[in-house]
Amino acid sequence: MSRSGIGGSRRPFFAAAAALAVAAAVSVTPLASSASTSRSDGNASSTAAAVSERAAAKAVAYWTPARMRAAVPYRPKATPGAVASGAGVTRGAPVSVDGRNVGSAASDGGGPVAEAAVAVPRPYTNAPDKFNGKVFFSHGSVDYVCSGTLINNPTKNLVWTAGHCVADGEGDHKFHTNWVFVPAYNSNGGGQNPYGKWAASSLHTRLPWLQNGNFRQDVGAVVLRKQGGQTLGQKIGGQGITFNAAPQANYSDFGYPHAPPFNGQSQFRCNSPLVARDNPFNGAGPLTMKINCNMTGGSSGGGWVVGLNAQGVGHVESVNSYGYTNDSQHEYGPYQGNEALNLYNSVKNLAA
Repeated sequence: MSRSGIGGSRRPFFAAAAALAVAAAVSVTPLASSASTSRSDGNASSTAAAVSERAAAKAVAYWTPARMRAAVPYRPKATPGAVASGAGVTRGAPVSVDGRNVGSAASDGGGPVAEAAVAVPRPYTNAPDKFNGKVFFSHGSVDYVCSGTLINNPTKNLVWTAGHCVADGEGDHKFHTNWVFVPAYNSNGGGQNPYGKWAASSLHTRLPWLQNGNFRQDVGAVVLRKQGGQTLGQKIGGQGITFNAAPQANYSDFGYPHAPPFNGQSQFRCNSPLVARDNPFNGAGPLTMKINCNMTGGSSGGGWVVGLNAQGVGHVESVNSYGYTNDSQHEYGPYQGNEALNLYNSVKNLAA
């Protein structure tokens, strides 16, 4: 779907094979393993799907370099509510989990606040770049791409991303299949994936996303399987994450945009303060957030990081979720309040 902006259609930021029809004057499009039937994970508002060891192995084998290059952004849509100021939004108690950097230096970092996406210098083996990766999955007969961030959870095995990069909340309401995470994808520009391909053990999202396509709760989490008895986080560390934090912050937004003028083969970064709050869905959950960034489909699920330090470690405060088809200069992400915190708490201690 082409972008058209506020007052135009919304597009999620993962990449899809075919364009979606715009069903209303304003709609949203997202920036974006064989799984079992959805099950309860002890949190009444979150849901999960397990991935068998056999399905995980098949997913890793499935993603050849050719299939990776051919996959496209996944694009959900939603009917928006009115644009809102965010006044009077109630937050819970702030909760933060610190990140850690293992075995590498920090990249040269922040740069000035800028609306335009800037290519991250190669290779992507320093922090924070190595924590950012490309997500690959299938839905039906189509292969898709998203972005995601490795998190320093207690079991060192969690990817944080958008809900629509985990499950279809607007069509068949099923979890995606063939799901893998490739940290530092195409690090050297020649197809190198320095840390390999990591299959899912289980996929998780919020029920308001899975059942209703509620962009206010478009968050997802994936527990990764071990390789050689070791988790990915044990090998390279992971980014921190925060909930119920002040939305007025300076964000470093990372992702692998795929739709033109990008091609999905490079990691990009935008630096922006909060621009506004938004109401993309008349449902439960806090208002979403708007920042300056021109990344396109494929960047869905990429983390908005705050407080990056000299070690390249900060805290993920949101993820790329959607944009408007008539506005190519902004991205929107969910506010990580108690809803997102409940999702994190339901998965943080899960073993692969």
